[in-house]
Amino acid sequence: MSFNAADILSKTVSEASDEKVLTAEGTYNNCTIGEIKAFEPHEKSKEKGVEARLLINFDCNDYDGDLSTFMNAKAKLHPKATLAKLMKAVWPMDDERATKAIADLEGQSVNVSVFHEETKIDGRTVNYAEFRFTAVR
Repeated sequence: MSFNAADILSKTVSEASDEKVLTAEGTYNNCTIGEIKAFEPHEKSKEKGVEARLLINFDCNDYDGDLSTFMNAKAKLHPKATLAKLMKAVWPMDDERATKAIADLEGQSVNVSVFHEETKIDGRTVNYAEFRFTAVR
């Protein structure tokens, strides 16, 4: 089949659904942290001190789907923040972790567990995939 510009231009299009396909629940062992991309945070997040919204990709031999999640980055992370939990899983020792930058996560190994959760945002129920991390032993 050859490319036909006229066929493309004459097609009608429909909008994609807002529903994101959630990462399957489960545990993904020995994942390698891949590329980390930083984006400007949402305006409401900026007001809370968020400096960047990070997209972190995980590569896992046991899963061929999308294994990535967004995390907020602040200058001073709360211990319950997802990024803080990821860094603690990769570098359990406080003194070692204190010397690491976010970019140092790339290439590190971690176990990833995914759970489906729901929350209310502006009066509507939103489902999301909650990522949790443990050290590779």
